[in-house]
Amino acid sequence: MTYLLTYSLNYSVTLKFVRNVGKDKIVSAFDDAFVGCNKDAIILFKLSLDKSLGGVDLNQNDTLEFYWIEGGGLRIAKNNVMREHIALPEIEKRLLEVYVDDKRTVSKDLVASIRSNVSTI
Repeated sequence: MTYLLTYSLNYSVTLKFVRNVGKDKIVSAFDDAFVGCNKDAIILFKLSLDKSLGGVDLNQNDTLEFYWIEGGGLRIAKNNVMREHIALPEIEKRLLEVYVDDKRTVSKDLVASIRSNVSTI
């Protein structure tokens, strides 16, 4: 028996790696973003991210994708293969802010680009 799972996306972010990066560096890269968040939620996110990576490093041209699901939840994929689904509202919100919030963003240029191109998205 085959089950088809469907869901509606609110947002997605795809990270394409231009060089090899160790899985531990990827998992710890979010430490600063999650300062002040529930420690158990951070641990669950990190475990899910590590599991999504398959316990191995990312190589040049690999992708890591985050999908924010309508109604709540975050799907994590590696190279377009869905790996994990977590429901941690505080982490979901904070992770999205890393990419689109003026105060938390990893790149002000990214936020400016999104704003100037939002009508074409």
